[in-house]
Amino acid sequence: MSATGSRVAHGLSGHTSRVSSVPIVTVAILNYQGMDILRATLRHALAQQYDALEVVVVDNGSTDGSVRMVSEEFPAVRVVSLPGNVGCGARNAGLAEAKGTFVVTLDNDVLLISPDAISTIVDTFNSRPSVACINFKTVDAHGQVSGRDWCHPRDHARYADEEFLTDAILEGACAFRREVFQRVGGYWEPLFLGLEGPDLVLRFVDGGHDVLYSPAVIVRHLGAEALPSPRIYYLWPRNRIWIALRHHRPREALGSIAKELALMGFAAARAGCCRAYLLGALDGLLGAPCALHTRRTLAPSTYERLREIRALSPSLLAKAKRHWRERLL
Repeated sequence: MSATGSRVAHGLSGHTSRVSSVPIVTVAILNYQGMDILRATLRHALAQQYDALEVVVVDNGSTDGSVRMVSEEFPAVRVVSLPGNVGCGARNAGLAEAKGTFVVTLDNDVLLISPDAISTIVDTFNSRPSVACINFKTVDAHGQVSGRDWCHPRDHARYADEEFLTDAILEGACAFRREVFQRVGGYWEPLFLGLEGPDLVLRFVDGGHDVLYSPAVIVRHLGAEALPSPRIYYLWPRNRIWIALRHHRPREALGSIAKELALMGFAAARAGCCRAYLLGALDGLLGAPCALHTRRTLAPSTYERLREIRALSPSLLAKAKRHWRERLL
């Protein structure tokens, strides 16, 4: 991005940078025990052709030397060291520490593969003032859309190259308006790791904000082909119950829980993880008081907006067939 007519400023990334009217953007990378893959992610982030940029690594208590490696090899990068693995709480910490008007949140194995990605993100936010979050197009090592990373309410085979409003946030490959993120409360930390994005989307939409999927920003997920952790079969049913209790009226809550537990029950049975699934459902019920304590039901207009966003969503049967065909779970 051009810095014509700019003034010199210090401290964004540990070196002198030129800024004018362009907003500061923070790239906040979440790391846990990923020293080797973190190197590549940092190199791509620092290669961005954008003047007012800072890069922050939020480390979730790694013991593999990640923090030392960043300090020695990437002195321009600021490190936020947490005492342990706090899950999505680390993303909140990254947003709290960020100086940026906009904050890009990446997992440590997600690469910004285009040097003008940050400029594209800023242009998109500036042209869409109602948008609070932008989801990126995520591809695998072969450049193909990652089916495992696709969580949007449309068929990725047809809509991966189209921009549309979504009801999903891919937490490790997206960007936020920092002020809006903080105003709605950020990620709900008891969820720990899993479905913190869908919980946040409901608060964005209820507050009158949009969440966008944009294929204009492409990232490569180095771990897209890895097998998912078995703990997802525990976390998914637990967290789906809590999200429904936090946001929905009784009838909608029951419908949401039934639908989501049916889909994950199918996946858990196929993967031989029924015990984890049942434990997750049980803990979801046992943790109901905590979720109900934070309850704030969605406005009727929010349900109407969500129905419009989900109008092209594949059916439950189609989703089950996709998981079976692509062996995602």
